[in-house]
Amino acid sequence: MKRLFLFFSLLLASCFWESNLIGDCYPMDVSPYELSFDSQEGVDSTFVFGYQWWFTDLQKEKCKFTEPEKIECSWFSAEKMHDSFIIVSVKQNNTGKKRSEQVRIHGDSGGNGECSKNRGSFYVTQCPELIDIELSKEELLFGSEGGIDNVTVTTDRQLYIDLQYENIHYRYQDDFDVYISSHIKDPWFSVNVIDGKNIFFSVSKNETGKERNFSLLLDNHNCGTKIDVYQSAE
Repeated sequence: MKRLFLFFSLLLASCFWESNLIGDCYPMDVSPYELSFDSQEGVDSTFVFGYQWWFTDLQKEKCKFTEPEKIECSWFSAEKMHDSFIIVSVKQNNTGKKRSEQVRIHGDSGGNGECSKNRGSFYVTQCPELIDIELSKEELLFGSEGGIDNVTVTTDRQLYIDLQYENIHYRYQDDFDVYISSHIKDPWFSVNVIDGKNIFFSVSKNETGKERNFSLLLDNHNCGTKIDVYQSAE
């Protein structure tokens, strides 16, 4: 009798465990979620975690769906490699514009049919080649004592400024006769743009014992020419 009770107990436990497995669909995780390229030809990869997956035909209006493991688009291709990797190749970008495409995939974690409805995706983005902006310098190096330096910008279009420092992204576009750093709390540097062509940088003495830096991006979409500012430690 005890053996019979034990048998039914194990059977019920087994059915309960199995019922929990059926239909358990985990979110698809694709990392990195975005592959970013400059204007030149390039190759990069992303990784799909914990799924049997394949490309969908949702790209068919913009891309050629050759196989469940490969798609061919006008400016890039994506191919499944070694079960978990996606290899992406891009062509040179001569359009003068940033381009971006979302790539969608289906996933199946091995459960019942519900899991086949899971979706994942990642983005492929590529910057244009910017030939209408020239800088007198692209990098400024300051000693620990600080100092003043400037960069002259040559261009026929209005600049877009994105100041990147720690968690601060300050964007400015309209009137360039402005102290950009006045919008940052307790900065160790100042940035003054005059007439949209001359950018003056002033850096205070570094007493932190650590090197520090920030960047000034001169175009939108994170694709423009960048000025990197570095200061050494004492």
